[in-house]
Amino acid sequence: MTKFIFLDIDGVLNSHRQACGSGGIPYHFNEELKPRFDWNAVGMLRKLQQEDLSIKFVLSSSWRIGAPNVYEVAGNYLGISFHGQTDTKGYWRGEEIQRYLDANPEVEDYAIIDDDSDMLESQKDHFVQTTFRNGMLYDHFVALQNILDRRNLGTKHYRTDEYWLKHLHPDFPERQYQEGISE
Repeated sequence: MTKFIFLDIDGVLNSHRQACGSGGIPYHFNEELKPRFDWNAVGMLRKLQQEDLSIKFVLSSSWRIGAPNVYEVAGNYLGISFHGQTDTKGYWRGEEIQRYLDANPEVEDYAIIDDDSDMLESQKDHFVQTTFRNGMLYDHFVALQNILDRRNLGTKHYRTDEYWLKHLHPDFPERQYQEGISE
């Protein structure tokens, strides 16, 4: 059984939250910029792959534009196993992902994690949406697990951080959710 996770970089492995604490946004894979990545998010992706060896990542980030094998660099840098990267021939990322799926019929299931929402309607149940504000959080990790383990099918995984906070944490006070106030 082969499973793919289509991975964006900006808004997943780096974010405003991460940039605030690390001094900026990384713009390529080098040692100097390594602290600017969200290594907690990378760790969650590694955990997914360690728990299920059939999972391979596919780079769908704009970082692949103009770099034919950047997924190999990304794999070595991040310590995760990549299958490849999507092409850059489409306007919508969902179209590029669909072409990759069509070219790899051995894939039995897949998930997409991205802060952009330009996916095809048929991909919505496979889509976990992050935000550039916060990047990948634990609830996104759980959503990826659910998609790839075929749990909670039909659940809308493409919600924003605020949705996950409000709906997965029912004891979270509505007033705090609306106003961003902490006690």
